[in-house]
Amino acid sequence: MPDEIRHIDLSKMATMEQLRSIVKLLMNTVETMSLEIAALKKENQELKDSIKQLRGEQGRPKFSGTTKKPGKDTSSKGKEKGAKPHYWTFLKSKDFLGFFQP
Repeated sequence: MPDEIRHIDLSKMATMEQLRSIVKLLMNTVETMSLEIAALKKENQELKDSIKQLRGEQGRPKFSGTTKKPGKDTSSKGKEKGAKPHYWTFLKSKDFLGFFQP
């Protein structure tokens, strides 16, 4: 954290220009820290993956972008209507049981 932030005294701020400079300093500091946090998170994940690999486990999988075609319906609606009956349903049916009766 910059020393300028530690020594901010809002009671001594008299003009809007002084407040703007403080806000600008704070926003720059937040942006810098956000970038640093993102880099540290990435490094942390890479180190976790390395540890898992050394232990013989698999690391985090790396996925490429989606290749889903737009407009293609992948839902199962309507497919149930034309589906064939289950094997056990056929075995329990009267047609099958009647086949073995004299």
